Amino acid sequence: ARDIARVLDAARDDPELHTYYVLALSTGMRPGEIRALHWDDVDLDRAVVTVRRTMTRDAGYRPIVGDATKTGRI
Repeated sequence: ARDIARVLDAARDDPELHTYYVLALSTGMRPGEIRALHWDDVDLDRAVVTVRRTMTRDAGYRPIVGDATKTGRI
């Protein structure tokens, strides 16, 4: 818990980075799943995030968004 607080404290001045870490640390989502999120995947009223895709990179390090997560489940 102390390590989590230190990470969040270090990111507090960058709202985007802070949000990324809060989401990752509170959900266990993989980095590629977070990067592939769209606003329609987030339901703020119900506090639900639906993971539908993941982002990886090809040999040229170009981003590729796939329609499945690592486990293949939505």
